[in-house]
Amino acid sequence: MSDVSVDTLNARRDLISSWSSAQKKKVLRRKLQKHEEDFKKLITSENLYQVCHGDQRINAVKQLGNSSKETSGGTEVQRVISDKTHCEVRDWLMTRLVIDNSGRSAVVANMTIGEFMAAVFHPGTDEDQARYRILVSNHKTADQYGSAVIWVYDDLHKMMDIYLRTVRSQFIKATPQVEQLFVSSNGMSLTSSQVSTSVWRTFQREGIVTEGRISAIYNCQEVPGYWHACPHARSKGSPRCPCPA
Repeated sequence: MSDVSVDTLNARRDLISSWSSAQKKKVLRRKLQKHEEDFKKLITSENLYQVCHGDQRINAVKQLGNSSKETSGGTEVQRVISDKTHCEVRDWLMTRLVIDNSGRSAVVANMTIGEFMAAVFHPGTDEDQARYRILVSNHKTADQYGSAVIWVYDDLHKMMDIYLRTVRSQFIKATPQVEQLFVSSNGMSLTSSQVSTSVWRTFQREGIVTEGRISAIYNCQEVPGYWHACPHARSKGSPRCPCPA
């Protein structure tokens, strides 16, 4: 170092400073580009309203209503459900859960029958509907925050109960040991990736185009009325449905 002059050190310092400044500009430029890319992935509350109350909901209500019939003796007899119908109904139920709770797909995938049956009922008020509180113990941050809280409105809870009693039971005869509430058409539990794909399919069926799979949906604080729907979204707990009244 004794052979290096002060002028040389100053020159190298200036070069490093210039390089650092240029890199900061590149990082900032990329950050703004990424922000614009993410903005294009936002979906509106009108889109969510359409998914929650559109043709897929009508189909789910109809198919669940036709999934069983009552005999003259008062017993309930199941009607055979096709794989296609099962996927459409199951996908919409899971999508509604993700939207209502601004939650991640893994929580929906890991919800067990026992956790669903242990739901605690919360009576409604003049300003809010009655709903059930479900605790899901198996999720990514359970060791830090404990069980994830899932809020299920009364109407959705009834539909999930029908799915459990008359639809799910038709697809788990060969795999009765599966504890998860939502299953595939071959009776196996679902992965979080499969739930994300199911949510994406529900949006597609309603004619709403999204970029990539949807693993989480949460409120965009920067743009009121818009909701994130991208694979990198972080879960934000919310017991209230984002759909317009």
